[in-house]
Amino acid sequence: MNRYTRLLALLLALLMMVSFAASCQPTGGDESSSLPGSSSSEISSEQEREESSSEEITEEKSEETTEISSSVLEESSIPLPEMSSVSNQISSKPVSSAAPSKPVSSVAPSKPVSSTKPSESSSKNEDDWSLPTDDMPQLCDPILTGDFIQGWYYSGWDYEDWVEHFIALKEVGITSLILQYGVYVDDCKIYRIDFEHDIPDSYFTSSADQYTHILEDVLSAAKETGCKVWIGLGVADDWWTETNHWDADWRDFQCEVNKMAMDAIKKYYYEEYKDQIEGLYWANEMYTQDSGLEDVWADMISKDLDYLTETGMDLPMMMAPYNSEWYVTKDPNVSAGDDYTLDITPEEAEKMWTTFVQKTRFRDGDVFCPMDSINSSALLVEDAVDFLISMKNAVEKSNVDLQFWIDAENFTDGGWACSMDTLRDKLKICSKLATRMVCFSYTHYYLDDYSRHTAYKRYYKAVMD
Repeated sequence: MNRYTRLLALLLALLMMVSFAASCQPTGGDESSSLPGSSSSEISSEQEREESSSEEITEEKSEETTEISSSVLEESSIPLPEMSSVSNQISSKPVSSAAPSKPVSSVAPSKPVSSTKPSESSSKNEDDWSLPTDDMPQLCDPILTGDFIQGWYYSGWDYEDWVEHFIALKEVGITSLILQYGVYVDDCKIYRIDFEHDIPDSYFTSSADQYTHILEDVLSAAKETGCKVWIGLGVADDWWTETNHWDADWRDFQCEVNKMAMDAIKKYYYEEYKDQIEGLYWANEMYTQDSGLEDVWADMISKDLDYLTETGMDLPMMMAPYNSEWYVTKDPNVSAGDDYTLDITPEEAEKMWTTFVQKTRFRDGDVFCPMDSINSSALLVEDAVDFLISMKNAVEKSNVDLQFWIDAENFTDGGWACSMDTLRDKLKICSKLATRMVCFSYTHYYLDDYSRHTAYKRYYKAVMD
């Protein structure tokens, strides 16, 4: 081997050694270490911050999506006739034994067990909480058959509007419409009237609204669609000034207005529409109280009932007293809990309503139809039911066949429509107490809302099928 060959072999050997050494180096090193001005630890920290921020954004979006989905689910879900779960506003059992921190209308009902809030894991046994109606038999189907409507809502309607309205109500089994008032009164003057009449001008304000065509349109539309109408008499805006109730002149004016209203109904409408007029509605709303007002109310209503009999119109009279906050603490800062107190007990309320029922000259077929107040923040659900039972017991002590219905309210204390779940649950409760249920007000809160109207329509069909 000459020296050139030896030199070439040496070079080849050297190249092989260099190649072997290079193949032994790791290939997955930190490329960021070669970046100027950035250490490996700094880059890692920045990446962690970005990942953390990304996770927070993801969580926020997830919470927003959950809230939206929950809202959509509540409005779009189609309930079945059974009671809903504990997540509903009116529940068959409380979520926990703690006193609710918000008004009852927004939490599952429960009477507090103690003043100390238990841990989140602590809860009452389901069997420890129940309503008096749980074991009662149903007296009617848990559906609405009548609905209230107020004058401001229909002031501009004509005959075709009423026909359309009755048809829409009949889709969900509501065949009776209650005109809440036909005459609107304040300070012993008439501000509005909705039918033909012969009332002297001296009874009216100079700018009174006289929609004398309305009752004719309503009754003719009811005749066309096969529906019934309850005609509201006079409602006094100053009814809520309690001192007026003790004023004999004020009471006499209300009775005089109702007498003239009944005369007008008999003269202009009764003969032609007697099959459509289901009854008259006594529009002022009584309430549970301990002031002795049941005596003066009994006198007022008895005079109206006596006069209705004198007219010869074979019609019942309905009234809808409050089952509401009038007998609960008036402090607006107090929510249901340790400071939740009743100014009058259900036993005292029963005594008060029994006195009223027995002193009022009711006739067979007249209707006592209290508002339910089951979703009222002023009353725990169990208390609302207890007071409804006290009213029912009083009605059963009547000397005549006085009917006990319930006005199921489909709105919240904030003036918004209640959920379909809430309405369904209260209908199930009230169907154990009343022989019929009407509503304030399907017209005002459900009929114009497509999702709620559709949900109730499906609920109605599920109950009736």
